[in-house]
Amino acid sequence: MNKHLLLGIVLSVVCCCSAQRSSANREVTASLLPVGAGGSEMLWYEAPARVWHEALPLGNSRLGAMVYGGTRVEELQLNEETFFSGGPHDNDSRTSLSHLDEVRRLIFEGKDREASAIVDREFIRGPHGMKYLTLGSLLMTFGHENISDYQRTLDLQRAVATTSYTYNGVHYTRTVFTSLADSVLVVNIKASRRGALAFSLRHSCPLLTTTTMSAATLRPSYIPHSAASSGHLHNRVD
Repeated sequence: MNKHLLLGIVLSVVCCCSAQRSSANREVTASLLPVGAGGSEMLWYEAPARVWHEALPLGNSRLGAMVYGGTRVEELQLNEETFFSGGPHDNDSRTSLSHLDEVRRLIFEGKDREASAIVDREFIRGPHGMKYLTLGSLLMTFGHENISDYQRTLDLQRAVATTSYTYNGVHYTRTVFTSLADSVLVVNIKASRRGALAFSLRHSCPLLTTTTMSAATLRPSYIPHSAASSGHLHNRVD
């Protein structure tokens, strides 16, 4: 069954002046920094995410993204609340209630392994319909290597992920957030030198996907098989 979903991704490119600092990529570890008198806090990293759980999560209750903060290739792994496999299905177990007291007793007795075995056998029986599917990844290829002044952050108060670094004398800043009111995922890209932005944009997914592009909008169509697709955008944003 085909599912057509519009990824509301807005790419806004602004050339601006910025100060430059020096630093090098280091091991991916997070620092929690207080920001301002209002008590807002920020997660701060000195290197891009290498795996999924190191990426920064954003979402607006419908669209979600894991932001990796890459400099050669930026990846935003996407999901959307209605994208499931199969049709409506009741995953509730009909045998779980009769075993609930036994599981509770085992937990209070410190027998977690025995309790877990019963939960696996009686509470999570399957088959499990309507499995959650990935929308794939939005990949932005910049080709920036040997960079300095790298930083990526997640503002926990504003729910904004920011990646900044210096490459070839130009300071780049990418800001990503999701809007509940407009139901979109927004990527704002800035460079300290006019005309310095050049990148390709594509969508990749483990499902069979065909993709069309209009201006800066990707429109993928999904079929439940395994493949990937891509559209490209070079040095053009609207």
